[in-house]
Amino acid sequence: MTIGIDIRALAGQRAGKGWSVYHILKNLTLLPEAAEHRFILYAKEKPVFDFSLPDNFVIRIKNQPNLLWHWAVANELNFSAKIDIYLSPVSFIVPALVPKKCVVIVNDLVAKLFPAGHDRKATLVENLTLRPALRNSRAVIAISESTKRDLEKYYPFARGKITVAPLAASGPAKMATEAEKRAVLEKYRLPKKFLFFVGTLEPRKNIVRIVKAYDQVKDKLGADFVLAGKKGWQWEEIFDTIKRLGLDKRVHYLRYISNLDLPLLYQSASLLVFPSLYEGFGLPVLEAMAAGCPVVTSRVSSLPEVAGQAAVLVDPNRTEDIVRGISEAWQRRKELAEAGKIQAGKFSWEKTAGRILEILSEKKEATS
Repeated sequence: MTIGIDIRALAGQRAGKGWSVYHILKNLTLLPEAAEHRFILYAKEKPVFDFSLPDNFVIRIKNQPNLLWHWAVANELNFSAKIDIYLSPVSFIVPALVPKKCVVIVNDLVAKLFPAGHDRKATLVENLTLRPALRNSRAVIAISESTKRDLEKYYPFARGKITVAPLAASGPAKMATEAEKRAVLEKYRLPKKFLFFVGTLEPRKNIVRIVKAYDQVKDKLGADFVLAGKKGWQWEEIFDTIKRLGLDKRVHYLRYISNLDLPLLYQSASLLVFPSLYEGFGLPVLEAMAAGCPVVTSRVSSLPEVAGQAAVLVDPNRTEDIVRGISEAWQRRKELAEAGKIQAGKFSWEKTAGRILEILSEKKEATS
């Protein structure tokens, strides 16, 4: 079987979806059963890997503007390429243009459920292409049971096509020494005690309420707050709130953290505070748990299934409940850290890649 995969998300500084594609591809190359297949990796520019691609993985670069890139790949799949099945992990455009040859991964329904707080262009494109992509695709992979339920609710015609393949946390290669923790804190000029948030700065991440909750507990805990992630959209209110509350010296903003440093910061943090209003999965929750960092998160969308019983769950719409969750988690840090490691161990990228390859194989055989 020849499998095409869109790997454009690997280019540049990777955010959540980019790292998901990275781990899926890396673990596909390690699966013994993958040796039976040929993989064509569609890219816009030459990607940089820190792992070796086996001979049956071939990169096909199409250096074209985004719209033309999608059109060129769709034409190839429709008319010329000997691709049996195409995996689209971050975009619905090619599956919307290609009947019966694609498997699409749906990471979330943010554009559908939170259009006002999402990037306008991305919302327009996703809302135009998701429905035809779901109709055209041989199979749909949801990254959580919550995302599957959302798909079945809003796109009931796709029932029967949807399978769940949950994400995972890579986890630190090893637990950091005290010297390594000190070094990363010095590098980013951070204090020893801090609450941590990781994610794109956008409304659904609920950061304004996190800042307000932090303001109420900062003196009792004696900890600062570290906010890490690129600026997405409508982020100005976050910094306005920090300034208005006089927290400029207690809140530290890190625009980008390297993949090597992030596990060290998770291990150094006192708590991860992640009461998002909506997630398709919630990878920072699992990453923090794998690193032994206690977690406060929401009891909505996918977050309870990811966190299990190993986090303090809160109502993300109530600042006072976030305050309550932070205070409770602070008291239970040791217990939550141990429970979190166990919970994170239930997920693995090897399992995720294996399940995706199974789905691709099943859908190819079903049409053979």
